[in-house]
Amino acid sequence: MATWKIVSLVGLGLNLVGVIMLFKYALPKRQRTEGVLFSWTVDKPNKELIALERRWDIRSGVGLWCAIVGIALQVFGVWLLP
Repeated sequence: MATWKIVSLVGLGLNLVGVIMLFKYALPKRQRTEGVLFSWTVDKPNKELIALERRWDIRSGVGLWCAIVGIALQVFGVWLLP
């Protein structure tokens, strides 16, 4: 198989993974709850909620980067086309 086809297929695969991750985990956001669900409560921050937010932020960032790298690989694959 030609190199440009392999590069384009890997790019398509990364795009697929990235888009699925973005649909599941949404885009990375900057507003954090810091473990408190409602702003008027005086409860201690929920460490599980903080950990969950961090995991979702990491996964959504990975999905975004997969999509970006996938697009770059597809462009590079087309550029390698004979």
